[in-house]
Amino acid sequence: LQLTFSGTLHLTVFPPEGRPEHHLGPAAAEEKSLSLSLPKSLPDGRHMSILDRFGDAAGEYQLQPFFNEKVCFLFDLPGPGKGEEAWRKSVLQTFLGTNDETLKTAVPGEKSSVD
Repeated sequence: LQLTFSGTLHLTVFPPEGRPEHHLGPAAAEEKSLSLSLPKSLPDGRHMSILDRFGDAAGEYQLQPFFNEKVCFLFDLPGPGKGEEAWRKSVLQTFLGTNDETLKTAVPGEKSSVD
């Protein structure tokens, strides 16, 4: 499975409470630097970028709009921590909606069709 890529992410998150959140923008994952970059839409219609670094200089970097500038905030990594395994889990969860264990235990099923 190739985990170094970039593209445009169209993502809808359904939180337990509240309205669905729609995120659209450039996204990328790079295995060499253990980095994951994602767009995030803010409630007021503005957009920010999130860069999660799981290797050197680990942390969550948030680039948020501030008038005509962008401000960078650095937070601790959310979720599984840092390192290659944490990066892999985060990428698979974000883009496939599942984790490594699900893929390792998957077995081929019957072919089917839908009319």
